[in-house]
Amino acid sequence: MNMNKRVEFSLFILLLMIAVSAVHEAYYTFQVDCSGGVWNNFDFSRPVEDWSEAAHKFGGKNGVIDLVVAQIDINGLVMLPFPLKNTSYLCSSSKTDLAEPYLSKFDLEGLKVILSIQPSRADVTQIVRILLSRYGQHDSIIGVNIDLEWKESGRPSYASNEERDTWLNEIRSYSPSFKLFLTYYRDYTHFPQDATDLVILFDGEDDTQANLLNRYKELAKHYSSIGIYTGYSSSVPPVASYERIMAAVPNTRYIIHTEDVFCNQPILMFYLDDVQADWLESVSVDLINLHMEEKMPMIFGVIPNNLDNPNVGGGYLPNLLKRMNENESDLFEIGQHGYAHADLKGKSYEEQKEIIQKGLVALTSIGIKPVTFIPPFGSADVTTIKAAEDLDLKIFLDLYEDLHSDKLLIMNSWVSLTVENERTARYNFVYRTTTLKQPQQIIAGVDQETSKKGNTVVIVVYYIHDLEIDTKNKLVELSKTLKILKNSRKYRFMTARQYRETLREETIPTQSEVTPTWSAHWILYLLVGASATTTLGLLASRRLRRTKSARS
Repeated sequence: MNMNKRVEFSLFILLLMIAVSAVHEAYYTFQVDCSGGVWNNFDFSRPVEDWSEAAHKFGGKNGVIDLVVAQIDINGLVMLPFPLKNTSYLCSSSKTDLAEPYLSKFDLEGLKVILSIQPSRADVTQIVRILLSRYGQHDSIIGVNIDLEWKESGRPSYASNEERDTWLNEIRSYSPSFKLFLTYYRDYTHFPQDATDLVILFDGEDDTQANLLNRYKELAKHYSSIGIYTGYSSSVPPVASYERIMAAVPNTRYIIHTEDVFCNQPILMFYLDDVQADWLESVSVDLINLHMEEKMPMIFGVIPNNLDNPNVGGGYLPNLLKRMNENESDLFEIGQHGYAHADLKGKSYEEQKEIIQKGLVALTSIGIKPVTFIPPFGSADVTTIKAAEDLDLKIFLDLYEDLHSDKLLIMNSWVSLTVENERTARYNFVYRTTTLKQPQQIIAGVDQETSKKGNTVVIVVYYIHDLEIDTKNKLVELSKTLKILKNSRKYRFMTARQYRETLREETIPTQSEVTPTWSAHWILYLLVGASATTTLGLLASRRLRRTKSARS
């Protein structure tokens, strides 16, 4: 290879590397341009180190803290965390400045801080001026957030374009880099039109994550910079994962965690046992509808045999389960309850694996791939665990044995929803009658379980035949019980699959952790190809000019 060709080849390789590097960096910068963080609702009693650690946990080295520094009290006054002469709408909550040491620590930690305001009837611009005059010099502050839920001045819970401009001008007078954040849980009509340095934060709760993310997605159509709060115990599940949020709204810039930051609430899981085709299917439907109305998650222990058998009478349960799995996965998890409800304990590995595999095949045939296994009668042993592990199941509900696994998430703390009254024999079957426990009985049972060995997850178990007799009245009782448990605010509610997902860290992924999508790959290939083609064309043109010059 002569010198000219070596130079040309080296130039080609250099340009190719530059093109790959540029596209790679641009793509990943877009993918990870999202800040995660935590919401501090005027809490200056918890040590500042806890808040710094939490912000780093959820947001990495540049985590965000949404710090409420103007909070509405029960009298409608706005409390500020430093000495201040009280006015008609503003009051001081402390003789010393509570926020200053927190902000100083956040400066040192390299965190980002949003100063949040719940303005009530006070003048928003006045509060902004007071806060930024006091704290605007802190390096950690990136802007001011107005929570429209608590705005009672002007048009309550709305922000006009004129108010947006007034607030933005006031904020920018302290730093041109500051942004205006506006928070609310309703649609875009409550917010002003989009503008530079405006960020909209969606604050929805008390619904399934699917519904909340649909509302967030609709809101995001109107704004270039947007974020979301997640982690409310009233939502199902409480937390929407980073992946799920970004899939719904790729231009999300902020994900702020709320009640899940320092959460010590026990988790309750409702588990319905013995759901199967052509047996009490109408009761299954009634329970599904009830849990949907109450937005209460539920695990179904489905007996798989006959799900894929078209000759079984009834037959609408398989399609119902399939629809639930596709459309209502926030509320319902379909677990595998053996195959034909036979004992597993004591059988060989080959026998147990074959039985479990038959159940998996039956569920897969209707589009369901379960991750949770529940052995019939609670009959299981170490061989059952081994078979479940080898079949790639992830969770094991162990209601009667004391089993262990390094691969499976085993949950074995539970209480019964019912009390057994009596058993009677009819037509060669033993029937039992049960009574639903009162809510306080269930709460007492859960408290007893959570006091054992630090249990944080308790399964509330009931059987479909518990509602076979006096179904209508028991459904009414169950509805009341679900409401009382939910309104107690003592618990978080989720399925086993959702709980397993919460065990993962919710930190925003770093650049190295983000996986390119196929569309990004194609963009990369096209740009690199175009760069290479252009380079080769220029080199060929150069050689042609040299050839012509040599001939002349």
